[in-house]
Amino acid sequence: MANIKIIFFDVGNVLIERVQHPVDFIAQQLDLNNSVAHKVFKSLDDENEIRNLWMGMRDIDSQKIYAKKAAELAIQKLEIKNTPETRELIVNAWMNQLYELKSDALEAIKTLHKYYRLGIISNAMPSRRINELRYLKLIEYFDPIILSREFGLEKPHKKIFEHALKKADAMAHEAAFVDDKLFNLKGAQEIGFAKLFHLVEAECSKPTHHDIADINSLLDIASQVMPLK
Repeated sequence: MANIKIIFFDVGNVLIERVQHPVDFIAQQLDLNNSVAHKVFKSLDDENEIRNLWMGMRDIDSQKIYAKKAAELAIQKLEIKNTPETRELIVNAWMNQLYELKSDALEAIKTLHKYYRLGIISNAMPSRRINELRYLKLIEYFDPIILSREFGLEKPHKKIFEHALKKADAMAHEAAFVDDKLFNLKGAQEIGFAKLFHLVEAECSKPTHHDIADINSLLDIASQVMPLK
């Protein structure tokens, strides 16, 4: 990776992992049937108003509007009492999702940060920037941070990768990308990223990318061309 200047990372299942799904938390707190709750929240995707609010989401304020409307519709579909407390619980569950750092992720990032610029390209809502990345003490190591709902397009669309490179003032041949979903590597591959890393438990190597088991595996690759302290 001698010619790499910046490494972009996905976030979920790469740097952090979910502690509890928001719907599981909501069902638990409101004593709902879990499978019914998941079915109801999934059905919100088919609501035109919810879909339009999702597509128009660009910042934390528009995310709150989206979450409040989703809470109101979910309460209606679940046929439960619509109280300020219930609405607040549902909104907060989506605005402040529960994640934790993956094992050794922070130390690995600190080491890589000594030798490379690090960036983020994540299919996520704006709250990821001010919540997970901040309270898990990751935000200081990454610039730029590109979140799909802030930009308006999701991986693997090539435009989100082009936008990330522009923000980083870097060329594709100077960049690497790490993601746990093979599908998301396609956009980076299409515009010529120099290195693609697929984080997987079982190896299934392709000529277009390297499979890695965890972030520490990336350290091993980097150390082959750049001695790490």
